[in-house]
Amino acid sequence: MKNEIIISIRLFGLICICVLFFSSKTIRESVARPLKRADSTFFVPQLTIGYHQYRVKAVEKSPIAPEVPAPQIIIQNIALKQISFLDLPGWDTTDIKKSLSVFQNSCKKFLSQDPNEADGSKYIDIRAKDWQSPCRVALAIDPITDKSAKEFFENWFDPVEFNKDKPISGLFTGYYMPVVKGNLIKTSQYNIPIYGAVKHNSKKNKHPQKPVIAWIKSSLERLFLQIEGAGIIQLPSGKRLYISYENRKAEPLNQQDALGAHGIILTPGYSLAIDKDWIPLGSPLWLSTVKPNIHENNESSLQRLMIAQDIGGAIRGIMRGDVYWGEGETADFLGNNMKNEGRYWLLLPKQALVRLFADFEFNSFMSIP
Repeated sequence: MKNEIIISIRLFGLICICVLFFSSKTIRESVARPLKRADSTFFVPQLTIGYHQYRVKAVEKSPIAPEVPAPQIIIQNIALKQISFLDLPGWDTTDIKKSLSVFQNSCKKFLSQDPNEADGSKYIDIRAKDWQSPCRVALAIDPITDKSAKEFFENWFDPVEFNKDKPISGLFTGYYMPVVKGNLIKTSQYNIPIYGAVKHNSKKNKHPQKPVIAWIKSSLERLFLQIEGAGIIQLPSGKRLYISYENRKAEPLNQQDALGAHGIILTPGYSLAIDKDWIPLGSPLWLSTVKPNIHENNESSLQRLMIAQDIGGAIRGIMRGDVYWGEGETADFLGNNMKNEGRYWLLLPKQALVRLFADFEFNSFMSIP
């Protein structure tokens, strides 16, 4: 009898939550106004919980829409808090055309997947279908302008801030694609082997030998390749052999560009290596940090929409990123000298964020003793 009473109370409470949610949604829709820019006017979709509308009304000091707490999810004692694009430092002044172009590359991967395939992270449950609707729109944008790029992300995504009593900051570094000279044949000059992974384990041979991919000049160059996680071996013929280290095993790559963990060709300055326990591969992240300037003893601001397209052995934690800078002198400099504190904000598809908030509220309610 006692258990039946408890179940009845919970069901009644759940009904009340649903009534309040849909009632407040109706109120929010009635007071929503377009968010105005100097060069455009667009409407924030009503698919979200409505925080953008509240934020805009608060700025306008309207008596109709009161300030309300932002929706949030608690994961591992860390709050994932929905915020407005207006709160992202530098969002209004940064050109994000290139960022949308890079995101389109990840979209091709999302659209090739089964809609129900898990495409989030260990702690954030996102499915391929959550990405596919915005990705179809993204790939249809032509030409890409700063206006169309900003409107796309603002219409289809919501920024999420990571908090633990206060906004979390972390370390941001850079990595690059080291280029070393090598040969496919061992010589007196090229005598340091680059080993590949053993493809097949034979029952007859319990200790199969690793294949040699190429030979390079020094053990120090091999160490650089291992530290960076990937690299290019320049052969005497002019051809380039791209290698990537996964779990400390070298694998030869048969493409002409650097490939990230998401299976996407990396874009210098826009591809970010992250901890995939926290950040879904392919997701956009608004980064705010600084970077050193080559040939100058100073730093400049780096505020940019990055795309999570790679991982790294040393990239661990909720607020940790490694910017891919490509190859060459500047990339080498940034890869070796960028070590700065900063923050990023995760952009999640609106429909996925609504579901995550609803699941969290429901689970929290049902866990009440």
